[in-house]
Amino acid sequence: MDELLLAIVVLFFKLIAWIVKSLYKLVLRLLRALGRAQSGEGGQVARAAPAPTKIGQKTPPVRGVPASSAQVNTRAGSPSLVTALDDLARRAAALGERAAELPSGEVLTQSIDEWIVPAIFDLRSRVQGARVQAGDALRTLAHLRGLVSLVEEMVDQRDDKELAFLVGDSDALADACYAPLVGYAEGAGLDLGARTTLTLLGDRDLATWIGLHLGFAPIVLPPEWATEIAWWPALLHEVGHAFYGTLRGFDSELREALRLPRVAGTLVEEPVTESELWRPFASWLDELAADALGVMAMGPAYVRTMMWAFGTQGHEEALRAIADGSGARYEEHPPAHLRVVLGCRLLTAMGYPNDGRQLEAEWRRSRKMPTTLTLLARSGRWLLVDENALIERGVIVVRSLYEERWKSLGERPLRSIPGFDFGPREHALARREAARLAAGEMADSGNARCLIAGAVLARFERPSQGKVIARAARASIAALGVSHQRVRLRGEQEAARHLDLAGGLDLTTAAEAILLDAIFSPPPSLRASRR
Repeated sequence: MDELLLAIVVLFFKLIAWIVKSLYKLVLRLLRALGRAQSGEGGQVARAAPAPTKIGQKTPPVRGVPASSAQVNTRAGSPSLVTALDDLARRAAALGERAAELPSGEVLTQSIDEWIVPAIFDLRSRVQGARVQAGDALRTLAHLRGLVSLVEEMVDQRDDKELAFLVGDSDALADACYAPLVGYAEGAGLDLGARTTLTLLGDRDLATWIGLHLGFAPIVLPPEWATEIAWWPALLHEVGHAFYGTLRGFDSELREALRLPRVAGTLVEEPVTESELWRPFASWLDELAADALGVMAMGPAYVRTMMWAFGTQGHEEALRAIADGSGARYEEHPPAHLRVVLGCRLLTAMGYPNDGRQLEAEWRRSRKMPTTLTLLARSGRWLLVDENALIERGVIVVRSLYEERWKSLGERPLRSIPGFDFGPREHALARREAARLAAGEMADSGNARCLIAGAVLARFERPSQGKVIARAARASIAALGVSHQRVRLRGEQEAARHLDLAGGLDLTTAAEAILLDAIFSPPPSLRASRR
């Protein structure tokens, strides 16, 4: 009898939830229809840039294909280009409706309404008025399509029952790691372009500047992030990109102080002079800054992950500075050897001299004790350069980031930002978390950076306990207090307790068992991607 009564109550609440959701969708459709009627376009996209809610009729989202299947005419004022923009606007509007129904879709909806759609209408207006060159219009259209596709991938992952919990937790970690930087920027009145982050699981290669056109910074994580603890510091690297790339004036101020050009560094000439050895750093500055911020936020664990990630590179590959796609400038990623050594040298400056020396010595032994780096010259020849010449310049870069006072930072160095520098207290907490996680216990500090650092240290110190550590670390993420899934589950448990109808069935225990099973088991789609 108790089980029947419980089933009736559960069915009753599901019915109420269905009614509320249906009413919400109906009201949303009515509001959008009213907006279209007020625009006077009868379901067509308005010619002037209207409010985002007055876009044309709803169409199913198109995933992974261009907004218009028709060939886009290259004349700026052509009807086909306008049609392509109209199609993209409708696609974005439909995507906004999908995002609005997600528990964590507020940021995505705001991005569509306040950034993407206005940009589409702005381009449409300029195209119709022939105020833009055809080539520029097509490039901007391609960029806008890329933004819509990116947001679409994020909506898809958050709308996927298998991925929603994992992405929600990666969002929680990214938010917790970014929060000290955002808090400092707001308190100091700094102009930070991206004040929030959202994660995306996949191999998509994105430049962080895209966040300036989305209202948030996309944090792209490798698919293996779900099951391989060693990839977790990638989140801190991307957070570093978000802060460095969107804090107004920081990059230009640093380049001016180092006398670096504001564009990627051109290949060196022969013979190479001392001043020319600074050229590659114009291309490498963003990556070196992201690495430096990662080391500052995580200490030795970040360097340990770099060594692991670059360990698959061949000896020659790890020493080479290659060109980008143009063939005339250096690629943005410095040689792996230089990145690891600079991370170790920064550790020494931060007060970890033993860790810095030991990790650098271990790395050098694994790389056959290199003494030179290889630069591609404009002539097409590979030039051997004494590693110290580039290391010394790199140390100036990373120590300047750590120690110098910058106007764009409110006349304070990065190391003084509260809640961001990885000092002795954080290192001790990470060590404690490592011991707990290795024993299969959940972390208890509530500090996201210490959780990640502790998990990484435990994973490399006790590789045989890898699965145990990963499960305990995954289970600890919701303890940070920002997991939407945990909040919703807690609310359901409270409702069940208040009903007091469970009888002999312990709903709380059952719910926790389901939760832990979901945490401990990687999503099937990601398991399949690893095969």
